[in-house]
Amino acid sequence: MDLAALEAEAFLLGNWKDFAELEEALSMPELTAIISSMRDKNHDDRKFFAALKGVDLDKETGGRGAGESDPWEDMKARVFSRGLAKDSKDIVSLQGENAKKAGFGIGAGLGYSKVQGGGWS
Repeated sequence: MDLAALEAEAFLLGNWKDFAELEEALSMPELTAIISSMRDKNHDDRKFFAALKGVDLDKETGGRGAGESDPWEDMKARVFSRGLAKDSKDIVSLQGENAKKAGFGIGAGLGYSKVQGGGWS
């Protein structure tokens, strides 16, 4: 991962006066979350402006929509959770290395319990 490139991309937001301030203000999980959000927003903006012109970018490029998940990430989530996670957005997937990478997760500040049955408890 090229840290300088990620910092340069986040710096474009204009919230920091220099790179030293950016590095002091953000942890690595925060930086990657900001970059991911920026990229998602840019993609959504491009899709919107293309739709105004009558072009469906996801159909043209075979891309996924904003609400769809990546099959590769879903498979990795199932492997890391030993088959408990349904997809990469499932909280159960945040265990072990995924929890370390995210900066939080099960065993790293979060806990969960499996509820049996459909009644209220």
